[in-house]
Amino acid sequence: MAGGGGAGVADGRVRRVHRPKRGTRGDGAYRLRRPGAAVSPHPGGTGRDALARAHRSCRGGTLRPLPRPGSCGRLRGAYRDAPPRPGPGHPRARLGYAAGRAAGAGSAASPGREMDGAPEPLGSQGSGGGPAESPLTPGARQVAGTAKGQLAVAVFVPCAGIGSGAQNLSRVVRNVILIGFMGAGKTTVGRRLAARLGWPFVDLDAVVEETAGMTIPAIFEREGEAGFRRREAEAITAVTRQAGQVIATGGGAVMRRENLALLRASGTVVWLRAPLEVLLARAKAEGGRPLLAEGDAAVAERYAAREPVYALADLVVDATGDPDAVAAEIEAQLSGRHPGAPVVVPVPAGSRSYEVHVGAGVIRASGGLAQAAGLGRRALVVTNPTVGVHYAAPLMEGLEAAGFSVHRVDIPDGEEYKTLATAEQIYRAAVAARLERRDFFVALGGGVVGDVVGFAAATYLRGVDFVQVPTTLLAQVDASVGGKVGVNLAEGKNLVGAFHQPRLVVADVATLDTLPQRELAAGLAEVIKYGAIADPHFMAFLEDRLDAVLARRLPILMRIVARSCEIKARVVAADERETRGVREVLNFGHTVGHAIEALTGYRRYLHGEAVAIGMVSAALLSQRLGRLAGEDVERLVRLLRRAGLPTAPPPLDEGELLAVMQRDKKVRDGRLRFVLLDRIGQAFVTDEVPSQWITDVLKEQRAL
Repeated sequence: MAGGGGAGVADGRVRRVHRPKRGTRGDGAYRLRRPGAAVSPHPGGTGRDALARAHRSCRGGTLRPLPRPGSCGRLRGAYRDAPPRPGPGHPRARLGYAAGRAAGAGSAASPGREMDGAPEPLGSQGSGGGPAESPLTPGARQVAGTAKGQLAVAVFVPCAGIGSGAQNLSRVVRNVILIGFMGAGKTTVGRRLAARLGWPFVDLDAVVEETAGMTIPAIFEREGEAGFRRREAEAITAVTRQAGQVIATGGGAVMRRENLALLRASGTVVWLRAPLEVLLARAKAEGGRPLLAEGDAAVAERYAAREPVYALADLVVDATGDPDAVAAEIEAQLSGRHPGAPVVVPVPAGSRSYEVHVGAGVIRASGGLAQAAGLGRRALVVTNPTVGVHYAAPLMEGLEAAGFSVHRVDIPDGEEYKTLATAEQIYRAAVAARLERRDFFVALGGGVVGDVVGFAAATYLRGVDFVQVPTTLLAQVDASVGGKVGVNLAEGKNLVGAFHQPRLVVADVATLDTLPQRELAAGLAEVIKYGAIADPHFMAFLEDRLDAVLARRLPILMRIVARSCEIKARVVAADERETRGVREVLNFGHTVGHAIEALTGYRRYLHGEAVAIGMVSAALLSQRLGRLAGEDVERLVRLLRRAGLPTAPPPLDEGELLAVMQRDKKVRDGRLRFVLLDRIGQAFVTDEVPSQWITDVLKEQRAL
């Protein structure tokens, strides 16, 4: 094995990886204990801190040695700019990367400030009203009044940071708050910025007017400025409970210390700065400004008093230009604040909750993250020769540096090896390595590796922990998240399996650099699926930036992986074991897709390619039901083809295809269930699709 980290063989035999030689501790060589524990020197320090090394490789940050024991009680944050913790029952892993910020980079809220607290709730934004929000989970909706046999599940997850040029802001910036004097253009710029980011826009003055039932001039007239400020403070308290918004404040909102504290804690504060004469000219042209009645001199005094408070903003942007240009500048500054910073996506699953760490180079930090998750001392890394030659060494070295005893076994590469026989190979390797119930498996590879390793983990010793380190796009956005694990039988795909959540997912987008183009395209099928079933903004983003995705630009890859994981995490949280009908929407395209895979022996099509064909089938069935517009069908087909994916089935016997579908695990009471679309971004589940329609649609696809 390269790098001297250890060795492994492909025949099922396991050899223990050698530990690094013991020696004197060098600067910054520290071992990090469990979350909340004091920082202590690594007993076998090598003079290099693996976590800091990993952070430097993925962020380009300046290295800072970790605090020496006693210098601080706790290392604050899994990342210096970490998002808030997940909710009760899932304490955030409070350690990980140890390097400082890149030069000049600030915190998402303000330099040196950690944003603790409850996870940000999803908003209820949708396209044009829509159904009432389901109590199952924020963002998951069930539509009443559907026909018999149909469950309409609109899982709209408001887009977080998927604008035309923004970094993925979902785990970095909770809200964007615009402040500034009257006439700065906060409302106009705010609307333009919200459109670019794909976030909802909130005008604080409009919130005040709506709750008061009267206009702001009327409030000033009846209650005076004191009454208005009281109402404004109440509105700020309410609005800042949400996340993923662009908020435009009133000119004097930040003059109350409590208001400013709430706004700063809830996101990034941006001051729209312009000369007073420009602001006055704009305000007078617009009219409806109560403060103008005080006269220019009094207004100038107010401006002078407020300017030092405005200057406390996280960002300052010149607001004298065109609103579109100002919005673009804000977006650019937000994008540059944390270049390459890892993104953390929590997956709420009760006591089995975990995190997905998305970044470039994060594979080297796997040891520190596994230690933070409280995993046992022995690890069995399961990979295949194709992946292992590239990524086994850095992964295993990182685990060793964190104090784990690491073993490795290679399994054959390919869907045809996702079998009980391969699971048995893993069991025997675990026995040879003397893994106990508190120890864990690590799945290093694509979806096949993750599925079979997860199944082995669910069944070995009646269940051990496992870590997903996916190295394909398909695995990073789908197979590694959600806890579905299993193996295939000759009769069908995933017929033997379990629900077994990983303890940690480390999605290193840099591993996609060695992925064949065909496999990258196959992964994009699942990414496109998320836009189709849950997020029209994400769908539009993919249409706009597909060329950058295919060119493997790392920031874009981070954004699509993180966004896909966010959508899947919300669905999984609502219906972990597919008992409530919500999680079924993730099977969009899979009913036909799985049947095509099975009939072609899992050799002709990659999983994502078969799913792409199945998504077109489902879209055409949706159109036949009168639910999906023809232009949306064309839009989906066009995007899939641009991604290099097939959209027509092979010349198979339709009767055989239907027979395979009837053996699918999604069949209920003998009735085949399909996930179909009402529109882009909203899916529903039905068992009322005539068999003849399926046959007709498959023929129609071949003519597209």
